[in-house]
Amino acid sequence: MATETETPRAPDGNNWIPPEGAPNTEAWKGAPSRESTGADPDSENARLTSQGMAAQNAPLVATTGPSTKDAAASLTLIAPSFEDGSPMPDVHAAMSGNLSPPLRWTGVPARARSLALLVEDPDAPDPKAPKRIFTHWIVVNLPPSTGALAAGASRGQLPDEAREGRNDNGTSGYTGPAPPIGRHRYFFRLFALDTVLPEQASGIDRPSLLEAIRGHVLGEAHTIGTYEQPRNPTA
Repeated sequence: MATETETPRAPDGNNWIPPEGAPNTEAWKGAPSRESTGADPDSENARLTSQGMAAQNAPLVATTGPSTKDAAASLTLIAPSFEDGSPMPDVHAAMSGNLSPPLRWTGVPARARSLALLVEDPDAPDPKAPKRIFTHWIVVNLPPSTGALAAGASRGQLPDEAREGRNDNGTSGYTGPAPPIGRHRYFFRLFALDTVLPEQASGIDRPSLLEAIRGHVLGEAHTIGTYEQPRNPTA
């Protein structure tokens, strides 16, 4: 089983670019906004280039229909169990419950046909010398009308239409924080899509997800939790 210290895929290193509106320096400690103005094509292309993915010049954002920037600006995401930019409760950590956090969102664009959730840690293994992005949770084909996920939704409480992808422990579903060194950031990213991903999306990994949603993102919102292992972690 992989841990946040292992690199089964090519490392992303310091080329990781945070979602629009999220800080990329030490300023992240200052509680950034939960709202996003949508994926910026240049930033997303840089992210995809750093991963060595094909068709790097195609943006994630949808390029047809009414203004996607206006639609994206209203999409918001919160995690009721922790404040944006603040520590996550131990119950969400891998060694202390491994319970997926509750999430709530509003402002889904009217044109959205599905939502996708990506939870990732860009600070693995060490925030002072990050070498990769560690994927903690992927959920696709969430109905636009859902509005929320309950705590522990990864344990059989997702909508029937939703499918979970593969995390970097090599399993399906949520795997909580287990940072080996220091305090890591965990980005919860919600994408509103103008499409529904095929049934084969069950078990999808992060690179394949970003490839599948490229050109289909109507809006993105994010919230950030942080976590550092306690000195004497409980089982």
